[in-house]
Amino acid sequence: MDDMDQEDLIFFLFWQLFHLQRLYLLAMDSVMHFMAEYQYNRRLLSNRIFINPTSNVDYINGLISYNDTECIAQLRMDRRTFIILCELLRNTWRLKTDGLVCIEE
Repeated sequence: MDDMDQEDLIFFLFWQLFHLQRLYLLAMDSVMHFMAEYQYNRRLLSNRIFINPTSNVDYINGLISYNDTECIAQLRMDRRTFIILCELLRNTWRLKTDGLVCIEE
């Protein structure tokens, strides 16, 4: 091998090493991002204050069941419109109850 072939080979090897280091750093960055997001979501779930769901339902029922004036003041629509909206959301599958929050909430 002459000197030019050796230099080309060394350059090629360093170039490959450079690319491998970049791939490694990209992979480590992805792993670190995933771990940070996982820890953040886990902390959110552990710090969530669970409110008694019946109190939420009672509050919503209080808004929509007593009179239209209170319903309009709080929801900017009357009871009939609010119920139609909830039914539309429920029937078109745009919104569904997940067990923690009902559609009316």
